[in-house]
Formats: sequence, C-alpha cells, structure tokens
Amino acid sequence: IIISEVSLPLTQKTIRPSEQLGGIAGGEKYIVESIMFKFAIDHANIFGGDELATYKNAGQDLLGLNVYSDLTTNLHSKSKNSCSFSFPLSCLVDYRGFR
Repeated sequence: IIISEVSLPLTQKTIRPSEQLGGIAGGEKYIVESIMFKFAIDHANIFGGDELATYKNAGQDLLGLNVYSDLTTNLHSKSKNSCSFSFPLSCLVDYRGFR
C-alpha cells in the first residue's frame, strides 16, 4: 500500500508516515503492525533528488548494521566476559522500482 500510494497527497494515504520517528536521511518512516518500514525516497531533498543516491544510502545502513553485528559476535567469541547486544532484524526490499 505504501508504494502504491506514493504519488498521493499525505491526506489521502491509507498509511501515513510516522511523526514519532526522527531523522530525515533514511527517508519516510512508517509503523505498520509493530514493524518499522523506511521508504527510501529523498523527500527532504538531501540527495538533490537523486533517487539512486537514496537507495545507496539505504544499502549502506544495512551494511553498517551487519558490520556492528559481526563485530559484536567476534568480541563475544573472544571475550570471557558476557557481551550482549541486540540488533533489529533488517532487510532491503526492492519493489516496483522503489527501495
């Protein structure tokens, strides 16, 4: 629904972006059924309207999360002390030309 309604004005959207989540570089953020979706569009013109740069930014978010996850796993396996970090389950979805 989010992608299908991308061209609609905010007042006509079935699911509206969340105002509770901060940051603008990650695109519009939605909460649906307790799941957060980040819709990678350059709504704040940070990337000069370059959607490819917006998609690359979303990819870098996921890569960064993977690096932190790998780092903490390696630290945990080498340490005698308990080291516990939690990371969100994350994925990138490309659908109808959007990310």
